[in-house]
Amino acid sequence: MAIKESPTFRRRRVALELRRLREGANLTLEQASEHLECSPTKLSRMETARTPLHPRDVRDLLDLYGVTDEKVRETLTGLARDSRKKGWWQGYDDVLPAEYSIYLGLETAAFSIEVYRSQLLYGLFQTPDYARALMGVDVLRLSPEEVDRRVELRMARQELLTRENPVRVWAILDESVLHRVVGGREAMRAQLQHLLRLAERPNVTIQVLPYQVGPVLATPESFNYLRFPDPNDSPIVYIEYSTGALYLERKEEIAEYRNMIDHLIANGVSVDRSLAMIAAAMDEL
Repeated sequence: MAIKESPTFRRRRVALELRRLREGANLTLEQASEHLECSPTKLSRMETARTPLHPRDVRDLLDLYGVTDEKVRETLTGLARDSRKKGWWQGYDDVLPAEYSIYLGLETAAFSIEVYRSQLLYGLFQTPDYARALMGVDVLRLSPEEVDRRVELRMARQELLTRENPVRVWAILDESVLHRVVGGREAMRAQLQHLLRLAERPNVTIQVLPYQVGPVLATPESFNYLRFPDPNDSPIVYIEYSTGALYLERKEEIAEYRNMIDHLIANGVSVDRSLAMIAAAMDEL
């Protein structure tokens, strides 16, 4: 599950460069897609890493954009070729929505993830019993086998926290997350104990946003802010909905969510106080 094993990230690297080259050549999506003999929609999906990249299409676009440097051409076509390989998570395609597959590829490549949770715990922090209780809600209408597979996938994701060069996670949890009992009292107690153990890891920071600070954000939505090892790779904000997901990449969007994170951190209690609140919530169960 190392960075080099994320084909989604390779696809994004190529996609961002193709968009930059097209804009540098002063070509519209319509003009470039005509050369490629495809629809503007398909090219747009290529430039936003929403569809697999064919090395032949990449070569054709590089011809159109006037890229003659062989090293650049070989690098981009090679990344496009590698981006078609399967990631570790694709072994769960039977229970994995397409949009979520994109996120797992980005999550695997990230070196830092800052998350805000307003109701439920972040997936990388969940115990099997907590995750199973969430997957088993009636509205999802999942079979027992599908629940098992999704829980297995969620547990596999958590290797990101313990791998060599583990991802750094800073989680801001609304206080209500600590008191919303998921899976029963014993399961929730075990979940809170698990949070305290996770907080002992040097790559995990947990901060609580207490009730008394009142409304901090204009919207209660949970979100993830992902950053990548190469500073040339801009951050991504991921927002999950019941019917899909939203990926934000524009500079103004990234800046807005960066401000939100900083505001949440400033309004949260200290890490020591946060852990004390988790322990107190556990003792109440």
